[in-house]
Amino acid sequence: MKSRSEIEKEVKDDLAKSDMQLLVDVHEEILRDNRSMPENLIHAQKRLGSLSVRLARQTEKLNNRLLYLTLVLVILTALLFFVSFFDFPKIPILCTQRTNQGDKNR
Repeated sequence: MKSRSEIEKEVKDDLAKSDMQLLVDVHEEILRDNRSMPENLIHAQKRLGSLSVRLARQTEKLNNRLLYLTLVLVILTALLFFVSFFDFPKIPILCTQRTNQGDKNR
């Protein structure tokens, strides 16, 4: 039986691998000839667990990025609404003031 430190090292090694390497490891574990089929399946499940954790972490990173981009989009939309709401009424007023000033100079 492996000690906890050996298992932690194996898990760290698995999580450092790419998704493709982990999937290849799953297939290798299933097809090993020096163990019985139930033992092969148990070892393959360990690799699948590592693959699941790796994919879950990647998904979490993507979800965090999407959340950040969504917040940026909400802030920019609010800014656009604020600017458009307060700037558009000023434009006609400025235009009429300029025309009135032009009429006074004549």
